[in-house]
Amino acid sequence: MKNMKKFLSLLLVFSTSTHILAVIPSEELRKNPMVAMEIVVEPDANTPQSQQALLITLFAQKAPLTSRNFLNYVQDHFYDGSIFHRMIPNFMIQGGGYTPSMQEKTTRPAISNEASQQLKNLKGTLAMARNMEVDSATSQFFINFQDNAFLDHRDDSSQGFGYAVFGQVIDGLDKLTELQSLPTHQVGPYADVPSRQILIKRIYVLSGEEKTKALAKIARLSQVSPTF
Repeated sequence: MKNMKKFLSLLLVFSTSTHILAVIPSEELRKNPMVAMEIVVEPDANTPQSQQALLITLFAQKAPLTSRNFLNYVQDHFYDGSIFHRMIPNFMIQGGGYTPSMQEKTTRPAISNEASQQLKNLKGTLAMARNMEVDSATSQFFINFQDNAFLDHRDDSSQGFGYAVFGQVIDGLDKLTELQSLPTHQVGPYADVPSRQILIKRIYVLSGEEKTKALAKIARLSQVSPTF
């Protein structure tokens, strides 16, 4: 209980080097849903298979519809066994819609776009992918490799509506960004496909003791001292 009070009193700041990714009040972090994403990168002739995990908090208070949509797919195990099918260095990595054989998955209906000036496409955030129609997002999402302000909500026009941010990687982003060095290629009509397949092994919701342990770990990693 003492440790719980300690990390709940923090204003958590997550960073790699000197780049601040996000400032999230600890109470908000505690209330928000948290998921873990297990990733497998296939081997090639010179490199063995590798595995990594991301810890992600969802902005359920600020993007409730988008967070709920993502959780519905997670709880249906929709993402398990899918791939990151598009990656552009110094921009983003996109997944959540294709099988390893590049077959598009059948999705739920599209949702309304919750993009707002409250949530920015900062490094390490998750946002919904869509086509040119504002309200066309279904299952696909992307993770920003850097701050991408041009994707933010500017106005309610089709050109300025932006891409809805709904989550933040709070652990494991350093390993994910290392994947930018992997080559990409063209697969049929699809460009920027990683040459070594990046598989989403599974995504699952953390709750109870799992979430408590994850929060404690993040508190230890925080660069901000607790205040009482």
